[in-house]
Amino acid sequence: MPTSTSLTVEDLRLRLKWLLFVRVVLVTFLFGVTILVSLPGGDTELISSFTALYLLIGYAYLLTAVSAALLRSVRRLVLFGYLQIVGDVVFITGILKITGGMESPFVFLYFLCIISGSVLGYQQGSVFAALVSGLSYMLLFYFETAGWPGGAPPARAWAPVSGSYYRVFLNLFSFFGIAFLSYELARRLKKAGEEIRRREDRFQDLRALHENIVQSVTSGLITTDLDGRVTSANRSSEKILGRSRGDLMRRRLDELFPFEPVRRYLARGGESDLPRFEISLRDERGGERVLGMSLTALRSRRGERTGHLCTFQDLTPFKAMEEKARRNEQLAAIGELAAGIAHEIRNPLASMSGSIQVLRSELPMDAESRRLMEIVLKETERLNRLVGNFLAYARPVPVERRPVAVDELLEETATLLAHSRHRGEGVRIETECPAGLTVAADPTGLRQVLWNLAVNGLEAMGGEGRLLLQAERAAGEEAGRGGDPQGALCRIRVSDTGPGIDAATREKLFFPFHTTKPRGTGLGLAIVHQVVRQHGGWIDVTSAPGRGTTFDVYLPAAAPAAAAREA
Repeated sequence: MPTSTSLTVEDLRLRLKWLLFVRVVLVTFLFGVTILVSLPGGDTELISSFTALYLLIGYAYLLTAVSAALLRSVRRLVLFGYLQIVGDVVFITGILKITGGMESPFVFLYFLCIISGSVLGYQQGSVFAALVSGLSYMLLFYFETAGWPGGAPPARAWAPVSGSYYRVFLNLFSFFGIAFLSYELARRLKKAGEEIRRREDRFQDLRALHENIVQSVTSGLITTDLDGRVTSANRSSEKILGRSRGDLMRRRLDELFPFEPVRRYLARGGESDLPRFEISLRDERGGERVLGMSLTALRSRRGERTGHLCTFQDLTPFKAMEEKARRNEQLAAIGELAAGIAHEIRNPLASMSGSIQVLRSELPMDAESRRLMEIVLKETERLNRLVGNFLAYARPVPVERRPVAVDELLEETATLLAHSRHRGEGVRIETECPAGLTVAADPTGLRQVLWNLAVNGLEAMGGEGRLLLQAERAAGEEAGRGGDPQGALCRIRVSDTGPGIDAATREKLFFPFHTTKPRGTGLGLAIVHQVVRQHGGWIDVTSAPGRGTTFDVYLPAAAPAAAAREA
């Protein structure tokens, strides 16, 4: 059975506020009616004493003011509410006494008091209000018929007596009938309110679930109104676009994506969905992102358009993978072609070179003929070297890994470079490497990597500059990229002070046959990239025009035990 204790403190306090407000409204209305009746020409037969009526109205205002002052501090709100009901019953009984007693037209005010009791305390409140109202009404009836104590006998005799009792019984029955009906109505309202709260809770749960799903989606989701202004955006859209949610809100969609398909879609009002298309968007940092986007209309349950939905994904990593796959296909095709080149070109070149050398030694030639013969031999040698590099790239030899002392390898490479034709007179070659650092690599392949990178640096610097060959153990994020956070990687750095490389050239640096040298083959760095990949490592390039170039080669370091056994 529901009671007033089933209400929360805040609910009960709010209902008491409404009770005080309704009391003020009724008393003010009664006060106004009293003033109108008391004016000259008014019907004053209904009210026996205006002084008593004004005192009752003052009592009601005072009761309301005191109750409102105590409402915030009182703790026993249920008892406080019952006292309010008693105060209202006293006021109503006084009104009936002044306005005709048992024949007063204000008996209905008891009904309002009973309804207030049901609102405050459901069944207990309504029964309590009905009991107090019935008791007051019976006391009024008793004193009306028997006379008030210390006063005159009753002004009128109630005749017949049976009719008087019938009237009292009818009113008492009405009190408890109103109590039951008001309780039932309050109970149903309470049940409806609880159901509404449950539905609101479910709605909030569904809304939270929807928000979590939308925010967790890796694709960008942006909704707009019919004018194309953003109304919501998930976290992925903020991350992809590099903008905060506040920056996205209320912007037009064609401002965020200033592309012709978006403009046409908004110009048509979203009458037809726009299937997936790709755009290239430059972010605030100057980087370029490839986005896959689709636009569709948002519709209500009745099928009316209420806005637009824009979904997009960052395709930049996938485009990079596609580019890598295309390059791998290109390399595979080159490998097949290399086998034919090896058989069709290299052997005839060897025969031509040998024949020309025999002719040069046996035939008498003047200076011009000898110079032309030297050119033929030199170009034949260059062509043979090109074919050899091509075959080395297309058909790499399987690596045979073993511990290699990096410091010895760097010193050996620096010595060879110092006496090579690639070094200019003003170039300094320096090495830096801690003792005992070893890598698990094929010595021949690693020498080729260092030689190619160093020769590129020397040729880029011309006749002056500084070439640094450096090695150290990698750790932290660099080691984590290699799959071993313990730092079992070695970083070999080849750095020059040359003119540097621009961004466009850097993107194609390891492509085969891509070269910036007049007589280059474009295979040196491609072979370096391939050898490093065979060793399970990678290369990072840092360069800018006018600031030199640095190649960082990351290779797996050899285990100490294996290095000790090799030594």
